This record gives sequence, structure tokens and C-alpha cells, in this order.
Amino acid sequence: MDESNRMTFRNGKRFRVSVNFPEISASHSYQDAEASGGNMRVAVNRALQEIFARRHVKGRRITYATIRITKLAGRLQAEQESDS
Repeated sequence: MDESNRMTFRNGKRFRVSVNFPEISASHSYQDAEASGGNMRVAVNRALQEIFARRHVKGRRITYATIRITKLAGRLQAEQESDS
């Protein structure tokens, strides 16, 4: 990402999503991801997309999962770096 255009969400909320897939081998059954968004639905959706794109989960037929969502303390600070 170009550093001059780096900007985070203003007043975004951060969440950690932990998922347990009992149908996947034990070494890969627990997956964890952090994401941010304007609300919980957006952030959780981003985290789940990241988890389902991983090679040990991608393409698997999942019929059962346990999901735990944790709101992380604090809000993101808006930052924008200038070229100078």
C-alpha cells in the first residue's frame, strides 16, 4: 500500500473473531482473525472472509462451527500521512 494514501477508519470499531471448526483436523480447527469496520456486522464479515480464504479452510464443506466475537478496546485513530 502506498504510504502517502494510508488512512484508517475514523471511529472504526475493532473486533476479534475466533472460529472453531470441529470437522477440520485438530491442528487447523481453531482460526482467529481481527478486523475493523463501521459496525460489528461489517467487521465480522471481513474477518470471516479472511478466515474462509485460508488454505486449510478454503473449499471445505463446513456444516458446523462455533463463533466467538470479541470487541477490542479503543477506537482507531484517523491518520493520513502527507508527502512532505
